Amino acid sequence: NFKALESAGFFERKTTEQYYEVHEDGTGRFLPDRYVEGTCPACGADGARGDQCDACGATYEAVELQNPVSKMNPSAKIEIRETDHLFYRLDLFQEALEQHAQQQQSVWKSNVKAMTKQWLDMGLRPRAVTRDLEWGIPVPLEEESWSGKCVYVWFEAVQGYSTCARIWSELHADSLPDGADTWKRWWNVADDGTVPRHLYFLGKDNIPFHTVIWPALILGLNHVNKGLNADTPVSLPGPGEFALENNVPAMEYLMLAGGQFSKSRKHAIWLPAFLERYPADTLRYYLSAQMPEEKDSDFTWDEFVAKVNNVLNANYGNFVHRVLTLGARLPQEAGQSPFLPHDEHPSVAPLKASVETAFSEITQDLTRHRYKDALNGIMGVSQLGNQILQNAAPWKHLKELQEGHEESLAHLAFCWR
Repeated sequence: NFKALESAGFFERKTTEQYYEVHEDGTGRFLPDRYVEGTCPACGADGARGDQCDACGATYEAVELQNPVSKMNPSAKIEIRETDHLFYRLDLFQEALEQHAQQQQSVWKSNVKAMTKQWLDMGLRPRAVTRDLEWGIPVPLEEESWSGKCVYVWFEAVQGYSTCARIWSELHADSLPDGADTWKRWWNVADDGTVPRHLYFLGKDNIPFHTVIWPALILGLNHVNKGLNADTPVSLPGPGEFALENNVPAMEYLMLAGGQFSKSRKHAIWLPAFLERYPADTLRYYLSAQMPEEKDSDFTWDEFVAKVNNVLNANYGNFVHRVLTLGARLPQEAGQSPFLPHDEHPSVAPLKASVETAFSEITQDLTRHRYKDALNGIMGVSQLGNQILQNAAPWKHLKELQEGHEESLAHLAFCWR
């Protein structure tokens, strides 16, 4: 892939300025983007990385970073030196990616649309695909000047999505319906135009890698696979070509008491310690309720306790406990549900319609990756169940099965279902 893209003209060579860490003995090393941090030149936030600021999402050249220090050796002297690198021509994909982004407006969440728009509005620039690193995948070009340089991780890592499927198909070719080409079912647009579903679940700092950079790589690979070069306009995928993503349901950041989670600073929640005190389902519930779907959210212990006690236990847990407890008091035959005799009373038809509508909305929320809305819908159903039980008061009639009480017990049976 690397050589094919290079031969087609999708790379350009540039001499760039890069930070260089100088050691006391006169030796040193270049510092790739993520090896440097400082103050963001766009928003002034501290702790910005050498190529991107997590606080505002801005991207820039490493030498634009203010107050730079080496993350590997913060006390070391650093200076700027020149070095040659290859750059992927993202600018050649601007129009096609704008077209794709427009098609995704009804699919992407607002945070994904906003960050992608920010990148496209700034105008895509060539992005370096090589780094002065001592480890990694060597640049697969024979020219001596590339010796000692590696392919930068952003370029090769995202391609693992497709290469994993391809390698798996090759390893299991004998047992697969389409042999070594089975992977194409999941990656290529079908002859009838059907597009495979690709969903990328990730944090907001990885949004542009999956709505801009990875799609640009896919479009470039499609282009060279058709025997075209960079002088020919790039088009969106057609039958037999690699498909672009269907959705990137990315999350914002979950903070801890107002600050970012950090293992190094011990600002974190350690799962073994948590599970010694609280059931795992309480954490699953709270993280779902606090999910940072479109903006950062905060984990606080007070709110965790309050939501578990006042919502999960008081609403959902109370409903389940009441139904099971009341059901256990009903007379029943061996091996038969105690609710069976009361299961199809006509009075529950309106209730059934309400719950089916709620379930349909919950399913739509899950399909659209609106998990907090789906959870709220589930809690709404259990709240409805509590109201039904309160109004029907089936506990008054568990042992009085005379005529006139069937509706009350039918409502209990409905809640059980």
